Amino acid sequence: MFLRLFSRNAKHSFGAAHPRDNALPADQAPARIKDIISDDDEDGRRKVGDATVAPYSSICLIHGFRNAGDASAVSGGTGWLVSPDTVLTAAHVVYDRKYFSGATRPRAGGVQMWFGFNNDAEPPFGDVISTKIFVPPAYREYYDPDWDLALIKLDTRIGDRVGWFDAQSPSPAALKNAPVTVAGYPGEEDKRFGQYESAKDLSRR
Repeated sequence: MFLRLFSRNAKHSFGAAHPRDNALPADQAPARIKDIISDDDEDGRRKVGDATVAPYSSICLIHGFRNAGDASAVSGGTGWLVSPDTVLTAAHVVYDRKYFSGATRPRAGGVQMWFGFNNDAEPPFGDVISTKIFVPPAYREYYDPDWDLALIKLDTRIGDRVGWFDAQSPSPAALKNAPVTVAGYPGEEDKRFGQYESAKDLSRR
């Protein structure tokens, strides 16, 4: 079960059409890098060639704000569409007592997203805004890493334009040492506005 944290009926503009205009400074980005795909130290990430085509177009760059209308974001991350108007992301992107202090609750007061963005001069699909944010109680209350996920409802059915991912639940046997490809937006200064992907095998843990 998820806890609904934020709701807004009317569309709100954050006043920044390009993610560079309201991103948090790179030196203030929280360090949350953890390799869960492979134990090796090789950086196999490569920049996506064309992020406007599926499946990359269904992946978005996220900026979280303490309060709707703020000039600068306090968090950033990656999300992906699981329905025409629903994004799945990590809970820490939108909920954190440190980074969202000053908001009514320790959650984002608003979220802005850009789909298929790849350090372009202009975002290919414009921007979309959150209307509701859902975070599991286990993460909200205990920051349980097993529940570090969140759902964001959008103000438009952008998925009708860019596509979305089907949610699946493979068996543990099917996932054992399975090859996977992960795509998203790294936090490093020289990469954070580009979409990158990496293909590795799942680690045995």
